Amino acid sequence: MSTINTSYDQFLNKDYMPQIKKNLAKISEIENIFVNNANCTVDDPILEERLKEYAKINNFYSLDRKIQDFHQGKTGDCWILSSIEALSQSETGREIIKNSLSKDSEGNYLVTFKGIEGNNTFKVTKEDYLDSQNDLLSTGDPDVKVLEIAARKLLENQGIDESDSNKERRASQDEKLKGGYAGDFLKAFTGVDIIEENKSSSGRISKFFNDITGNFFKKRNMEKFLDKAADSGEFSLSAGTNEFSGDSQGNGIISNHAYAIKSVNKEYQVVTLINPWDTSTPITISYDEFMEKFCNLEGFIS
Repeated sequence: MSTINTSYDQFLNKDYMPQIKKNLAKISEIENIFVNNANCTVDDPILEERLKEYAKINNFYSLDRKIQDFHQGKTGDCWILSSIEALSQSETGREIIKNSLSKDSEGNYLVTFKGIEGNNTFKVTKEDYLDSQNDLLSTGDPDVKVLEIAARKLLENQGIDESDSNKERRASQDEKLKGGYAGDFLKAFTGVDIIEENKSSSGRISKFFNDITGNFFKKRNMEKFLDKAADSGEFSLSAGTNEFSGDSQGNGIISNHAYAIKSVNKEYQVVTLINPWDTSTPITISYDEFMEKFCNLEGFIS
């Protein structure tokens, strides 16, 4: 069989369409089969590649400006993904996401970062979405991947204020999204005042000061912060962990990672978190474990 060299639009009108329909009863199943199931293949490798390409393009054009379940890819951008998930947990955040995403006359997506002055809108095209450099980004909800691509463009444009060391660390194209503070992204994306509570030896205060007073401040300030969130019930908060060895009690709390907070129950003293590795499976831990393992809270309470 000869190799097909054709654009997506041309491909849809070629003889391969009957073969696609023969392999899959419904075209809508392509996304689930070929994007979310890495073990699924078809006999014809050319057809398989075309199906995967179709699935990606179908994904691109299916944005609904709402955040659904997703999985973090192989890029260290948990600080961005936890922020996006945190915004989806409040009415204010959902409205911000909805208003920040729009389409131009050519079908490209425009992502506006309300907290950035000057050039604050970044275009994400179909070509951007299909670009191999973005293959390591999140899977699942295409809205999230489009926001990730826009965030990469923002960082390339040096739109988020960072220390010189962070800028140097991001010099490599592959490092653009790796590591950061959720509060920086939330402020850039939303334009609202972000509350930050950082009390950790690996956070933004000295280890000496933390060794003497850290436990006291964590108990007093972080618990107060959580109680306030519980009382409000309407918040968008991201939380980052300290550096520690292994998985915390085997419950999915890992070192140097960012999570979105889904809910806080003051009566039972528990916090429910969402890991961007798999947003479909919340994790519930006690206040005590939260204050032991987490070093910062960033976001807003309505």
